[in-house]
Amino acid sequence: MHSKRTIFAALAALMIAAMLFSWFFLTMEAKHDCTGEDCHICLLIAQCMQQNKLWTISAFMQIVLIGFLPVLILSYVFIAFSPCNTLVLCKVKLSN
Repeated sequence: MHSKRTIFAALAALMIAAMLFSWFFLTMEAKHDCTGEDCHICLLIAQCMQQNKLWTISAFMQIVLIGFLPVLILSYVFIAFSPCNTLVLCKVKLSN
């Protein structure tokens, strides 16, 4: 159990480091001397911006799922284990 936490912490640290280094690269090379249409630095900047955008979207989706999943589970547990509260759900015969 402890080794899994260590692995996940290391992966999270690596992901944060990669984002920081790409942002650092973007800020350092934003005002470079562009060589024209086939500029390698411009291509790298575009790739870094795309990767940062994907990671931001991924982080947003994780936050939404982490916030929504407990609500979904709790509502299922409440509905599944609640006692029958109507005569039809309790299967009571309704005769005159």
